[in-house]
Amino acid sequence: MLLFWSLRRLRKNYSSMPKEELWSLIKEINGHPKLKKSSNKARKFARTLYKILLMFGEEGDIDSELAILNQIGILTRWAQEDEEIFDILSKTILAISVDSQGLKSFNRLKLFNRLIDLSTRFPKKEQIQASLPKAVLDLIRWGTDQEILMMLESMKKKATKSPMVPFVQKMTAEIYKTAFLYLYKVECQTLIQLFSEFFCYSFDEIKEDYTYRCPFINATNGEEMDEIVQEGIINAIINIARIYGRKEQSQKRCLEEIRKILSNAQEVLISSHQHPKKYDRLVRVLDQYDLWQEFHDLPIIQELKIQKQQSSISKNEDQAELMDLLQQLEETLD
Repeated sequence: MLLFWSLRRLRKNYSSMPKEELWSLIKEINGHPKLKKSSNKARKFARTLYKILLMFGEEGDIDSELAILNQIGILTRWAQEDEEIFDILSKTILAISVDSQGLKSFNRLKLFNRLIDLSTRFPKKEQIQASLPKAVLDLIRWGTDQEILMMLESMKKKATKSPMVPFVQKMTAEIYKTAFLYLYKVECQTLIQLFSEFFCYSFDEIKEDYTYRCPFINATNGEEMDEIVQEGIINAIINIARIYGRKEQSQKRCLEEIRKILSNAQEVLISSHQHPKKYDRLVRVLDQYDLWQEFHDLPIIQELKIQKQQSSISKNEDQAELMDLLQQLEETLD
């Protein structure tokens, strides 16, 4: 059948076609030799595939959505310069992300692996850089502890194979950072092990004795990762403090792990004072779990305490100034 008529048939009838017939037609179009020679027809095909994906999303058919993602991915392999097709791929990623909250474990991991494959295939495409992290991090947020740990392992393997690809390295760091916040019932020991891997990103130069635990890190990315590293450190401390607060595990062990993080990350954390919101999160967790005294000997805690006191004084001064202005206003009105 002529490509024109196949595309027209798909566009007009996809919503009423039996699934077997639909996939047969998609396969026929995708393998048509003239599709690669016509950018216009390739775009039309991609637009229709996206509409079909939305239809499957409404039906809750995630397997078919993944198959459509794969079909659009095939289009991008030989349409590297066609920005509209990459825009459609980006929208496809986000649409699947929205539909993935209620996925079963197997499908969540399957989707995660499919998405991180795209990070190595198209590491320089702005559309993919914009949509992929959001979709991947949503899967982390919705995953169980076991799923999150499996996702971390998959991403680490991917990063090991792409040590010189900045986007892949950044994605890996973002995944660790987010995992620290959403791992709920793991042991403190597991978190500190993950933290030791993540903290590799804070080194501008990885010294020889660190390389055994940082095999997937490109050290030249260290400076670019500062903000992610700062947030990840604080996320790890917050999560271990939560575990400590629930009293489900050895409290002494959890406190030891927090001390390790604070001791190793002092320099990075002190620089985070330039970002008040990050600083406030760390202060709040120390307040909430009454941890100031536990770590009072650490320079970073002494520094944070000074910052907290200065912030409190500043707030009191602002409040006093506001009260003076209100009093002056009342006197003027009288």
